This record gives sequence, structure tokens and C-alpha cells, in this order.
Amino acid sequence: MMPRMWPSEHLDSVDSTQREALRRIEAMGALDRMALDRAPFILWTTRQTQGIGSHGRQWTDSGHGLACSTAWPEALMPASFGAWPIRISLLVVDRLKQRYPALGQRLGVKWPNDIMAGRAKLGGVLVSRHRIGGQWWLVAGVGINLGWQTPLSLDRPVTDLVSLGIPNPVAEVLVADLAEAIRDQLISPWSAEDLRQRFSQADIFAGLGVSVIHPIDGRLVAQGISHGISEMGALLLQTTQEQLEVQIGELSLRESEAVS
Repeated sequence: MMPRMWPSEHLDSVDSTQREALRRIEAMGALDRMALDRAPFILWTTRQTQGIGSHGRQWTDSGHGLACSTAWPEALMPASFGAWPIRISLLVVDRLKQRYPALGQRLGVKWPNDIMAGRAKLGGVLVSRHRIGGQWWLVAGVGINLGWQTPLSLDRPVTDLVSLGIPNPVAEVLVADLAEAIRDQLISPWSAEDLRQRFSQADIFAGLGVSVIHPIDGRLVAQGISHGISEMGALLLQTTQEQLEVQIGELSLRESEAVS
């Protein structure tokens, strides 16, 4: 059984918590299988200089944000459970609501990995998979805007906890909340059906007409009605002719003004 608490380290400053996590894993070398329960660890900072954005996009620093990466050997989770970007996005929303009840129903998720407050992005999740030292590892990076010190001209609305009425969000407390949530998910993961129901309840675009945009070149891929996710986390999109499955990591979702 995994220990109740995983090693957690605060970094004063780092280029990227995900890159640093990979450097730490590579330094470990091959782990004996009996030592896997001691392997998970967490790195976090409020001063990340070269964070990694999804789909190769540039990461933007809010000026006062939490960057946290949790790493664990894939052998710790059942092979049949996936959709980790969605799972962790939902975990973040759940823990933020528990920690700050005043946020109430304002928080939700946007497929596949955005943490939202209304239609403004509060944070994001990036999960990567790596084979190092003969083991497959997952590294889950979570970014949350605690405060937005210098708002920049972005192509989407953004927000932060301070703007949402949380005057002094404590990064260390949020890290502990998130670590506990991920650990519990590894011990007792939601079923595929439970995941789908939770996503449906938190999905800010549930039942709405949406456009699926290619994350790299910006071209329109498809339009339809958002109908939740598949068992493995693909977006279910109902068009006028068929139901499509849009795969995680290849596409992003943006609201459509009209669906033909």
C-alpha cells in the first residue's frame, strides 16, 4: 500500500516543474519493483520561468501562480484506467470547491484539460508519459492562477483566485490537497462511468454547440453538440449526421456561435 504522504518539495524557482521531475526520475535509475510504492513525488513552485504549454503552445505566467508536478510509476495504477488530464482537472475543481466553498458552482472544466471559472480559464493540466529506467512514468503538471499581477493580451479570457474573491490563496495548502486527491485516485480510481458522470456535471459546454479547432494550425476540424466523453476520455461530438469521438491531446474545444 502506498504511504499516506508522498515526498513534496518546494522549489524557489525552476524552469519547469515537469522538466525537473523528469530530471529527478532519470537520476533515480531503474527502480526495484518492490520500491514502487515509495516512488511517487511532488515538486511545486510559484516561480516557474519556462513552463510547458499543451500542444507545444507557449506557456504564460500569471505573475502569481502555482505550478505543481506529480510523478508516479504507471504500474501503480490499473492499466484500464486512463483519461488522466480529465481526471486531474476534475480533482482540482473538486478540491478547490472543498477548500473555498464560496466558489460554489462557478468552477467547471473544459475538455480536455482546462480548469474554468465560468468562461474564463483559471488553470490547466498537462499529463505526459515517459519510459525511463525501464519503467513507464506519468508526470501530471497542474497550473493554477492564484493572482494575475499583469494581465496580458491573450486570445481567451483568464482569471485567478484573487479575482474570484479568495484574497490569500496558499499554494502549499493547495499542493497538499491535490497530492491527497491524486493519491486517493491511484488507490481507488473512479470507474469509467463515474468519470463520465462527473465530467458531465462539471462540463461548461455540456449540450452546447461547439467547434473543434486543431490546436496547432487553428483550422476547423468539426462542429456539433457536445455530449460528454467516452470511457477513455475522448470528446463525444454529435453532428447532424453522426457521433464523432475527438481524441485527447490532438484537438482543443472552442464555443461555436452556431451549428449548422
